[in-house]
Amino acid sequence: MSARSRRTVVSAAIAVLVVSLAACTSSSGAGSGGGTEPAGASTDVSSTAPKPTKSSTPPAPPAVISITPASAAAAWNPTEPVTVTVADGRIDTVVVRKPDGAPVAGQVAPDGSTWATTEALGYGKSYNVQVQALNRDGKSYAQSSSFTTVKPNNYTLPIFRFGNGGTYGVGYIAGIRFDEPIVNKDVAERALTITTTPVVEGSWSWSNDQDVEWRPREYWPSGTEVSISAKVYGLELSPGIFGQEDRSASFAIGQKKIAIADDNTKMINVYFDDVLQRSMPTSMGKGGTQQVGNTTLSFWTQSGPHVVLGKQNPVLMDSETYGLPHAEGGYKTEVPYAVQISGDGEYVHWADWSISAQGNTNTSHGCLNISPDNAIWFYGQFNQGDIVDIRNTAGRVLPATIAGGEWNVSYDQWAAGSALPR
Repeated sequence: MSARSRRTVVSAAIAVLVVSLAACTSSSGAGSGGGTEPAGASTDVSSTAPKPTKSSTPPAPPAVISITPASAAAAWNPTEPVTVTVADGRIDTVVVRKPDGAPVAGQVAPDGSTWATTEALGYGKSYNVQVQALNRDGKSYAQSSSFTTVKPNNYTLPIFRFGNGGTYGVGYIAGIRFDEPIVNKDVAERALTITTTPVVEGSWSWSNDQDVEWRPREYWPSGTEVSISAKVYGLELSPGIFGQEDRSASFAIGQKKIAIADDNTKMINVYFDDVLQRSMPTSMGKGGTQQVGNTTLSFWTQSGPHVVLGKQNPVLMDSETYGLPHAEGGYKTEVPYAVQISGDGEYVHWADWSISAQGNTNTSHGCLNISPDNAIWFYGQFNQGDIVDIRNTAGRVLPATIAGGEWNVSYDQWAAGSALPR
């Protein structure tokens, strides 16, 4: 056989082998086991793979808006906040409008789920609320509401009986007067807050239906800073009577000044910070009584600590103001340099007409007479809240129910006048 013929035979054999290998390859299975496909089986992988399904997310639920107070609510307390809460979403906008259309200030929570007003509302006013909220898909929802606030029959105003920023003596009694009688004294007293630096123990005490005073357990420490607030707005202090407005003020306590007047010696010794500054002869109440109609008048100087209430130069003293007619031994005269120490009309004052009696004999109707020189000095030194402690007279002790006599009861007796449980 020629070389060419051999090449032809080899080529044919290779061709047969290739065909055979191709047949082998096409008949092997997709798996690694190499099993034989059944007749007519397709080799298209896509025809046997699972079909993908189209993904589907359900829509978010609607945002649920809640408004407090409820729509059409009446007599809403103006100090209570208007609130908005959103479930399954967040707040977009909230507008609460006053009767004049102006918006009420408010603030939304960081998570956007709640909103509340940040300013008090007015009495007897109508308000409109508009809310826009978004659910989790950003779809907008709206809700509106309207309501009215309580309309009082009357108002009461707390009036501080001290000047804001003033300085007072160590015996000072801080008083508040309401311009209407108070029935709910416990509510009113809870609305009163006193802050002292340093901390000072004390208590409120009601002397009547309109006046409440705060007294420390002991005399104030010199230098004490005092702040008092009366947060009565929105509070019903008597049936149908609400607090008109909140008020606050502050004052300070000055140097400790105490005058001790002793009827045994007929002298007044004046101490600043417990150091004797001056000794002054005095003539006190002459004693005895006088019957005028159904009233028995006493001319004794009353004992016990007296709180300086004020001073005047001059002051018109008229005996008829306490029931003694001019025609029955009374008087009406202007007195210079007079320092008032009780609501009963007792004064420490200039008395040039009784200098010879001062230091030895009592001649007054109850006041403490001192010389012109001493009166000018005393007037310049003593101010509201300073103490004049009168001892050893035959008169009664100045009652705590009379202005200036608040230190003449024990602290426990004083605190018993509070409307709150101890």
